[in-house]
Amino acid sequence: MMQNFFLTPLSFLGGIFYSVNMLPDWAQTLSFFNPIYYMINGIRFTILGVADTPPMTSFTMALFMTIFLLCQP
Repeated sequence: MMQNFFLTPLSFLGGIFYSVNMLPDWAQTLSFFNPIYYMINGIRFTILGVADTPPMTSFTMALFMTIFLLCQP
């Protein structure tokens, strides 16, 4: 149950169901701090050839966040 508390907002702010550009400005700002956003953006570029941010930015941010989360004690 606790995972739904975190995953539901992350999925909606991550652009899984729609482009983040359709969100209000405050929600777009929150999306840029969401690791799911960068992973979905990379997958969307791979499949459709369209992305909200440059693919290299998505790759770099996803890699950085993965390393950061794995290095936590």
